[in-house]
Amino acid sequence: PQTSMEAILAATPCDGSAATAGADAVRGKVAAGQVDFLKVDVDYGDCDFLEELVPLLKPKFVHAEMNPHFPPPWAQRQHFDTGLFARGGQHPSDLPGHGGPAHWIRGCSLSGIAQALGGRTRYAPVQVEF
Repeated sequence: PQTSMEAILAATPCDGSAATAGADAVRGKVAAGQVDFLKVDVDYGDCDFLEELVPLLKPKFVHAEMNPHFPPPWAQRQHFDTGLFARGGQHPSDLPGHGGPAHWIRGCSLSGIAQALGGRTRYAPVQVEF
């Protein structure tokens, strides 16, 4: 696939089985931009995924995990890192003898999420949880 949308539409079931009629129906809705809900929670790089997927999928609602340690107006945006992905999302500071977890620098702040979604004219927060 050359684009993120092509990759989404070409996806097959993880177990290698054939796609069902239901999966084909979902692909049709995705291709038509008729997505009701998008949830992004990868623990790092969330804003990068939002910024890429939201314009393609045009969801009505978005659910994203946020980092509460950076209140508005500060925008914290941890970018996706393939090395971190290869380690199963384990940040180097989580490893024994490396200074302990640095959870406060991870993910996206509320302002970072707002930026990734295109600002208040495109999406408005309706609920924030900690």
